[in-house]
Amino acid sequence: MNGYRFRLLILAPSLIVMGWYVAGNFFLLAAYPFWIVAGLIWAAPLAELAFLPFGNLLRPGDRYSKKQPMYSRPESLRRQNKLEEAFSACQEIAREYPKEVKPWVDMIRIAHLDMKNRALADATLQQGLLKLKAASAREELERMHQELTRMRQEAPRAEERRVIQLKPGSTSDDS
Repeated sequence: MNGYRFRLLILAPSLIVMGWYVAGNFFLLAAYPFWIVAGLIWAAPLAELAFLPFGNLLRPGDRYSKKQPMYSRPESLRRQNKLEEAFSACQEIAREYPKEVKPWVDMIRIAHLDMKNRALADATLQQGLLKLKAASAREELERMHQELTRMRQEAPRAEERRVIQLKPGSTSDDS
């Protein structure tokens, strides 16, 4: 609020008091101009205070001064099995948005699950730990890497359990 506007808001109560004085000592009709001017001074700030929450619903303001990352490109490339392109798209996002954890998590996920390259996943983890500043982001990245490593190590065991031992000369329909 600038100084001029503040002075006007301070002036309005004095206009109201002067209006009451004029109304009490002279006649009521002479007090109306004082009250109208005071009302005009207070109208804009009071309307702003009353409707600010509703205005924020319609026009949220400038909370995002920087464009938000687009994760759809690497995800669609991953679905198309263009893994190197998806990995490089995640690298671009991580370079543009150094505080974001999601591109690092996506790169580790692509390296672990899709490329099946543990060395690349470990190198990506180390690079992400160096680039990310927030301790919570680094913890989340480490936790995700450990979970993906555990899942990848358990995957062959789960496939071994699914293998049905068939007797020689029998088919799977005989069971």
